[in-house]
Amino acid sequence: MPPRVPNENPRVPNEILLNVAQLRCAHPTYYDYNSLDSHHALDVPPYSHPEDWCAIELLLSSFILYSLASLYSWECVLVISVQALPSILTAVRRDTIFPGESALPRDIIRCLDLSFNLQLASNDLHDLVRCLPNLDTLVLSHNTSMLFFCNPCPSPNNIPLPFPSPFTSSLRAVLFASTIHGVTMEDIALLSLMVPRLERLQVAKFIIVGDATLQPTCTPPSYLFPALTWLAIGSFERSPKYIDDPSALSLALLLESLSIGSGLQSLRRLDILADIRIPHRFLQVHGSEINTLSITGATHECICLNDTFTQFHILQHLNILADPTFTPLPRTRNDSLSRISIHRPRSPPNLLLPHPAVTAVMHDIITEVIALSSTCPNLDRVQIVGPHGPLDAQWFASQQERLPSHISLSF
Repeated sequence: MPPRVPNENPRVPNEILLNVAQLRCAHPTYYDYNSLDSHHALDVPPYSHPEDWCAIELLLSSFILYSLASLYSWECVLVISVQALPSILTAVRRDTIFPGESALPRDIIRCLDLSFNLQLASNDLHDLVRCLPNLDTLVLSHNTSMLFFCNPCPSPNNIPLPFPSPFTSSLRAVLFASTIHGVTMEDIALLSLMVPRLERLQVAKFIIVGDATLQPTCTPPSYLFPALTWLAIGSFERSPKYIDDPSALSLALLLESLSIGSGLQSLRRLDILADIRIPHRFLQVHGSEINTLSITGATHECICLNDTFTQFHILQHLNILADPTFTPLPRTRNDSLSRISIHRPRSPPNLLLPHPAVTAVMHDIITEVIALSSTCPNLDRVQIVGPHGPLDAQWFASQQERLPSHISLSF
């Protein structure tokens, strides 16, 4: 509900109030449409938002504060219960701008995180997403199926073309974030039909149903996600997987399926967030197209097997998501790699590593970078990215001295 305090004239300048509103309503970085070359992985952590994320006290304080905060508070919407859907639907359907608002909620929402069992939502999902003309990011963190967004629901064996998608052309990123409730090849094919210009996709868990390599007849493999530039496999934050884990083997089969024909013809970035055996077919088709590769610090056997690292022919940026432990980097040659980023994604305060542990991990990774540098002749930049406490200048200088002289260290 909008605030009811009329015609206030606050003494604080609007610029300062706007800054306060922006800080108090700040959304998590993984909701942002980050740069393709960013150190942020395409990954959704399992922990909840900060308690002050919605900044209720700002929204209810005055018309002016509400008008400043509403843009930020509606921009990214998290729905954690099916019981909340009626109020969300009421808000996005209304045509009246409340006092203090500068735009309707449906025109502000650009990110929607549905973190509940979508099977409970019936036809509400179709009605919800079709009301959002500027939606660019959809996060699905629970039990889901792309069929839940269809109304009426088509038969899997008789999918009409062209497909009646409920999503507007603004949708560019879909994150299947759950490592418990996976998606099937049917979901992947339906998503490609619903959002043919999708640019970013995370699949944290993939479920094999029958022969997962067989694509539905309605969509030849070469037509799957022609605009996809960034693909993330697994979930570093939720549940890291080892290379022989059954879930990791399933994700490898998904990569195999997506590589058939000329699928993913626009792919430029790959995040391996659960260690998997990268299929030979995938490396053949996409190894010469990927500029940026993200790996986890403790489990990255995927790029150490055989000559996998060598087959990323134009790789420029290696992004390492640091764990408390670290395993060796590949020793095979890569002539294109020029930059390495090292960081640990932001966690709640109770999960942050103590400062000595952070510097110890960074020291181990830099040791590995030194060993890797002899096989990567064009590597000239290593960047340590927060969050972490201030790095001691003497420690930082000692790390720079350890690196070859042509490699600069920054943070």
